[in-house]
Amino acid sequence: MDNFGQFIKRLRTEKKFNQTKLAAQLDLDTGALSKIETGKKRLNVKLLPKLAEIFELDIEKILIITYFVEKYKYSVLM
Repeated sequence: MDNFGQFIKRLRTEKKFNQTKLAAQLDLDTGALSKIETGKKRLNVKLLPKLAEIFELDIEKILIITYFVEKYKYSVLM
């Protein structure tokens, strides 16, 4: 299972966005987006509605994916 950052990267590449374009739309710098995609930083939950809008996804779908990614990550650690 992907981590949430990998999920974002997959969406970005499927949409043929580079990091600079997506970062600008999320009002982030490219370095911050890179860290999110590699799992070194978490995406601020306040950006989820904008992310849903950019990728034309239902916000509930993103929240469900976020929930299961986090649950899976912690279950592997236990």
